[in-house]
Order: sequence, then C-alpha cells, then structure tokens
Amino acid sequence: MTVDEFRIGTAETYDVIVQPHEEQAYTIFAQPEARGRYARGTLAPRTGMTAEIPPMDPYPHRTMTDMGMGGMANMKGMNTGGMSSNQMTGMKDMQMGGE
Repeated sequence: MTVDEFRIGTAETYDVIVQPHEEQAYTIFAQPEARGRYARGTLAPRTGMTAEIPPMDPYPHRTMTDMGMGGMANMKGMNTGGMSSNQMTGMKDMQMGGE
C-alpha cells in the first residue's frame, strides 16, 4: 500500500519501506494529536542535506462517533443519571475543546 501519511497510536509499531524517487532530502514528521510539539527526522542520500519542515496540522475536533462510540447514548439499559432522552440526544453534538 502506498501512503503519504498514516496515524499510529501509543505503543504501536510499523515496518515501512521508503522508496524515494528523487536525489533529495525528505522530512519524516511526527506530531501528537494535541499538537504543539513534533519530532522530525531527515531521510537523505548524503550527509548534511535537509528538507523543509511541514506546517502543523490543525487540532482535530473528535466526536464520540469518530472514536467508534456514536451509538452509546442509545444503548439499551444505559444509566442516564436522570437525564431525559432529549438531553442525551443534545449531548451527541457537544465537543470537548483542547489546548
């Protein structure tokens, strides 16, 4: 499979084969989902070559659906803590902010 980028989670490992098509330096760039920091490596055919550092991606705003839990509010037998079904439905649209 050919990709330009991929997401990995904590403690996940991958084996990759990198096949550059040009005699130039490439940046290998990693950033956490919280943004603000990054790790950078350079893949180059010769010592001393560098490549541009790409801009940080915008902070992703994830919802319960993005994490595979979109139907939790509708689960049978779920304790809603006295909330009405209208209140639970409204919670689906709430997003938590991050720094």
